[in-house]
Amino acid sequence: MGTLAPTTFNTMKAFTFLLLVGLVCGQDWTCDECAEGGEALGAFASSETSVPDCGACSARVDGATDALAWEETITAWVSGLQEEGFCGAQEDPEQCKEAVAFLIPLAFPVLVAQPRDWVDTFCVDIRGCEA
Repeated sequence: MGTLAPTTFNTMKAFTFLLLVGLVCGQDWTCDECAEGGEALGAFASSETSVPDCGACSARVDGATDALAWEETITAWVSGLQEEGFCGAQEDPEQCKEAVAFLIPLAFPVLVAQPRDWVDTFCVDIRGCEA
């Protein structure tokens, strides 16, 4: 996979802009709110697209990966998988809940302990960071 070109970031920005415009069209706005929103959208549309440097990208990805070992993260994932439709959509929801409660606390620390040689490749090839 290659590095994302600047035009890809501009396309993403244009899509985000159009999505925001579409979302606000259905709102009841006063004239003042409309003018303020228009200025904010204009500022967003005319701002420069920036690509994070590789060090910042790697630090973010490493931090997010490290967070998988936090007790509160593990608890949130177990709860989310058990309660928010995943286990409910399985053939045996109770067995799924037991499996999630058993596996997630074991799996996440193992994932965190794995080598992070993929992080730099991810940041360069997927996120398009600049060294």
